[in-house]
Amino acid sequence: MHTLAVIDLGSNGARCLVAEVRGQSRRVLLDVREPVKLAEGLYGTGSLSAAAMTRAVGALKRFQQEAKRLGAETVRAVATAAVREASNRLEFNRRVARETGLRLEVISGTEEARLIALGVLEGASARDEALLIDIGGGSTELSATRGAAVRVGHSVELGAVRLTEMFLQSDPPRAKELRLLEEHVADVLADRLAGGLPGKRRRVLGTAGSIGALGEALREGQRASGPDVIERKALRKLYERLCRMRVAARRKVVEEKRVDTIVAGAAVLLGVMDHLDLDAVEVSRKGLRDGLLLDLVSRLGMPLPGAASQDVALREGVRAFGEQCQYRAPHAHHVMSLALSLFDQLYELHGLEPESRQLLYAAAMLHDVGNFVSRSRHHKHSAYLIQNAELPGFTDAEKEVVAQVARYHRKSHPRPKHAPFMGLTPAERRQVTRLAGLLRLADALDRGHRRNVRFVTARARGRTVQVMLHGRGAMELELWASESGRELLEEALGTRVLVERA
Repeated sequence: MHTLAVIDLGSNGARCLVAEVRGQSRRVLLDVREPVKLAEGLYGTGSLSAAAMTRAVGALKRFQQEAKRLGAETVRAVATAAVREASNRLEFNRRVARETGLRLEVISGTEEARLIALGVLEGASARDEALLIDIGGGSTELSATRGAAVRVGHSVELGAVRLTEMFLQSDPPRAKELRLLEEHVADVLADRLAGGLPGKRRRVLGTAGSIGALGEALREGQRASGPDVIERKALRKLYERLCRMRVAARRKVVEEKRVDTIVAGAAVLLGVMDHLDLDAVEVSRKGLRDGLLLDLVSRLGMPLPGAASQDVALREGVRAFGEQCQYRAPHAHHVMSLALSLFDQLYELHGLEPESRQLLYAAAMLHDVGNFVSRSRHHKHSAYLIQNAELPGFTDAEKEVVAQVARYHRKSHPRPKHAPFMGLTPAERRQVTRLAGLLRLADALDRGHRRNVRFVTARARGRTVQVMLHGRGAMELELWASESGRELLEEALGTRVLVERA
């Protein structure tokens, strides 16, 4: 049994979920939210205010203390749109680390959509298709899914806090403010969703937050039967009613923490339903924090319903980015296969954790994407492209490791004078050196892009690693390339590497 905690720091609220995990069963010990209003004033100034940061840090500190009290072995904290866009995000992250001890991950909109889908659609059949809508304080995530994997995701700058600050200054809102708000929502959706969203949309799901509050308001006074469903006609009537109310009067309709932003939230949901011609949206009580917990469970190597589809989503994201950069798929796939084979066969020697295998997969698949920019120094271009890529399933720290592994697949070895390499932690530098050594050798074994080396067998004998090549022809080019291709692996493992034809 493991006790795990996840924290979701959003633009409006901060949430903490602590659960005991035993096999595929979970028992929730804590599920709490604090309305920190982190994005308050952000969209006018471009930075997080001192008061907002203090509120957020206070909540994170309380969450951290409560998680420890409940025996949490691991605490993972992520931040979304507000911190993503703040000009002083680094200052805020340093303050969080200093005052709470937490390492705050700032996730992309694409990763946010993936985690939401993972939480909402846990255990879904691999063939089930759905459309997910999540309206946050700073952005709205729209995802077409299959199983628990996102096929196409869009993160649009239509958050309830953002739009309230931009357009709704009066109480109640003036007709002109509402008109500008509605026109802006329609314009952004038309621009960002010009190609529509694929899928049969057998289910349309909206996650809790603004959508949950609207569902509660519509259900008030009615008998609950089955899942909450928001119908477009009923939502339009509720929106028009909310627009006529002062903030004080809205307290009788929606929960206190959303009275200031519910009009903007309703405008976004209505705009999405109009744009996509949706008659109804089913309200889900799950969201980002649930996906975070499942993702953490998966990272720790524990069994997870739908884990296969999550793994597929991660790998599909890597392949999609490779295709964007017009990578040579046959070579990339072959080098990846050889690199992972070496990783598996030399597992006891390199001593890396199992999750390193996914990082090697991504680096091997993307090691040559820098050719999209220029063949000259393409290893450095590859690192830059990966650092700035949207790779669902990878944290910023993991993406940096992938980038550095790809950077060292050729030319110079990692050295203290290389600033990006030295910016990694000691454990990450060790990880990069060993993974890059495996990748460099695998790439050398397909130097001519002819896939002459079909597969390899490798085993350690004392201080020597013997790698046998199985394939066709004399493999002279591959054997020649391995002479230099093996040097980084020898340096990383402290062994001699012999490469021979079987």
